[in-house]
Amino acid sequence: MRPVIRQKLVKLCETLKRDKLQPWLWFNSRGVNITDFYGKTICMTGVLYAQTPANVFWNFIDPFLRDAIVTTLDETLQICHAREHDPEPYIRETAMLLDGSLIWPIYGRIAVIDWKLRGNGNPKSVKRRDVTDKATEMVEFLNTCKDEMIQGIQAEDHHSETPGGGKADTKEQPWDDKATIVAQNTGQEVNDTPVTLREFMEIFCAPKLMKNLRDSRVKALQSKARRRGIELPEVEGEYTQGQSKKYRPLALVKAWPKYRESLPNLPELKPEFGPKLKRS
Repeated sequence: MRPVIRQKLVKLCETLKRDKLQPWLWFNSRGVNITDFYGKTICMTGVLYAQTPANVFWNFIDPFLRDAIVTTLDETLQICHAREHDPEPYIRETAMLLDGSLIWPIYGRIAVIDWKLRGNGNPKSVKRRDVTDKATEMVEFLNTCKDEMIQGIQAEDHHSETPGGGKADTKEQPWDDKATIVAQNTGQEVNDTPVTLREFMEIFCAPKLMKNLRDSRVKALQSKARRRGIELPEVEGEYTQGQSKKYRPLALVKAWPKYRESLPNLPELKPEFGPKLKRS
């Protein structure tokens, strides 16, 4: 598995360098017109590389790296499940590869481009910026994701060893009993009380995603909706800024296949939920 992951990360690193970093190299002569992680176009022309463009450049790549980290760790986990391998050592190995084959090379390339732009034809006139703080911050994010995933694996192992551990305790579900929907294949009743997008993915989708990966998918879904690439259901209840919006699960279930057409990285619905799902 190691050669496959290393090859993928090397290819991803080169793609990010070519598509997301290299266009900045000519900023001083022709500006930059580039799309960020959230689909927003960044267009700056007619100015030299100084404080504001530099701040944008140094933070531009971070969402791409965070998404690559959570996606790669999750893919490793899924491969291990499919091959019936113990995932923990492979997760640790993948984290080491992400550290050495993606994070540090990317920030190293950012430092070189920044150095050349600040020098504006005479890079020896300026000192190259140290990337230790930026790279270390991303490595800390990587380690947090790795640790959360390993803790989740260990918790699942402990749960499976507990008598009756495979059965969900419905009393712990964070909904009331005012409304329910029925899973089409099992006849199981499920509450239709409004939930956030994060809660919906946690309850209605499979495989279960680690927190950082789930949050990344939620942000992608929200960003797509803001750009009117998809239409989210009507918000339920009162909403105030800073709170998570809530939606009826039944409405999300019905719309989910279309969402996945636009965003293939969204998790699939659990098999028991589908287009024939009805309110009880």
